[in-house]
Amino acid sequence: MIGKRNGAAQAPLLHVTTAGQWERNRESYELFRRLWREDKVTWSGKFRPSLDEAETWPRPLQQAVRIWHGSATSEASVELAAKWGDPLFSANVTNPIEPYAALVRHYRERWVHYGRDPKDAFVGAGSAGYYAAKDSQDAIKTYRPMFDARLAAFKRSGMPGVFHSLEDAIERSSALIGSPQQIIEKVQRYHEQMGHAISLAVTPSLPLAVTRKGELSMWKGCASAAATRSAVFAAMLAAEGMSGPNEPFDGKNGLWEQAVGKPVEIADFPLGGNRGDDDPFRITQTIVKSYPSQIHTQAPIGLALELGKEVSLADIKSIHIDTYHTAASSASSEPEKWDPQTRETADHSIPFLVAVAFQEGAVTPGTFTPQGIADATKRETMSKMTLSEDPEFTAKYPSEYNCRITVTDQAGKVHTAHTAFSKGHKNNPLDDQEMESKFRSFAAGVLSDMQCDQVLATIWAIDEATDMDDLFDGLVV
Repeated sequence: MIGKRNGAAQAPLLHVTTAGQWERNRESYELFRRLWREDKVTWSGKFRPSLDEAETWPRPLQQAVRIWHGSATSEASVELAAKWGDPLFSANVTNPIEPYAALVRHYRERWVHYGRDPKDAFVGAGSAGYYAAKDSQDAIKTYRPMFDARLAAFKRSGMPGVFHSLEDAIERSSALIGSPQQIIEKVQRYHEQMGHAISLAVTPSLPLAVTRKGELSMWKGCASAAATRSAVFAAMLAAEGMSGPNEPFDGKNGLWEQAVGKPVEIADFPLGGNRGDDDPFRITQTIVKSYPSQIHTQAPIGLALELGKEVSLADIKSIHIDTYHTAASSASSEPEKWDPQTRETADHSIPFLVAVAFQEGAVTPGTFTPQGIADATKRETMSKMTLSEDPEFTAKYPSEYNCRITVTDQAGKVHTAHTAFSKGHKNNPLDDQEMESKFRSFAAGVLSDMQCDQVLATIWAIDEATDMDDLFDGLVV
């Protein structure tokens, strides 16, 4: 994230003038792009000494990182982001929505001006605060001291406050304060003006299933990482002696009560207690996915690959898929799953992935290129598919992950394949060689063969390791 610090208050600190700050920022950023991407740079500019075949050492190990351009007031940041195809992060904190929405609209316009696909314009946004309670009165009462403290800090620094009361801020700012329904309605209002901008301010804080519904966004892939980041940070705080609420889940005004409107009793579930009929520990019941896609798509992919050995793509007249309710609902029930536009939606689509399996004979990370997702042949194959829920399969889930695919060829011959346990299920596990093969195929082009050997050797002997240094060293790109 580039926070350009272009406000007048920062000018003396950074020894710049307000007249030249934007040009200085543009020049510095464009030089930075070249230094990151090029081994030797020859350059001249207005604000810093010229470079003659200058080298940056040490060289960045990773490919060029995604740079977010922070924007609050000026179209100059917006222009720079659109010119170079970078995402925009709208501050969305100090003022009402109108000026931020105007900047976002300008960004999208300039994005198209530079010849870019409108759907690739990626926008994020901040929020002035979040607090939800069962009713708005409780939310306002709890949040008011925090707002008053912030307002007092603004006054002490000599900065004029735009919102002079909490009620005004709730009405006109991006602050999400109130009952769940009020917050939902406000997010929807912001969404109408800013597209996906506000969603990134909300989803990292809440475990919302909406991240897996409809047209999936990039956030789906970040959700687990964000949760891990929060967990690590919490552990670090605890190590330093910071305490937290004793009953965050089932206590008064805890998560359960605020989510469902009433206290929820949590059953006693001691560590090492009986968690399964066949084993006391859940880790032994883990499913390892064979393919880089949603869990409920694993069985359909495997069956399609099996049937693809019997009938060619050109010879397929129709394809029917029977599966259990959860799979049908999460990976095929929505129109977006039959017309995926994003990588995240495609890897949650049974129709798309079955078409890939028949056409390409494999599902790999390389499956999900924009060209691959839009491929006309795959779309034609999807048009030959039907999918339905089998009540018997639903009744057996989650003990079994049943799926059946029936293919009718052009001659009228019927080809059928069925499984209750996809490859990688605890009842049909990957063997060591298959696990290694999966790792190497996914790491290809990122890690060297030597690094793969090092990582695998460390993992197979992890029970004897005293630290994780060898593992992490092997994973450095």
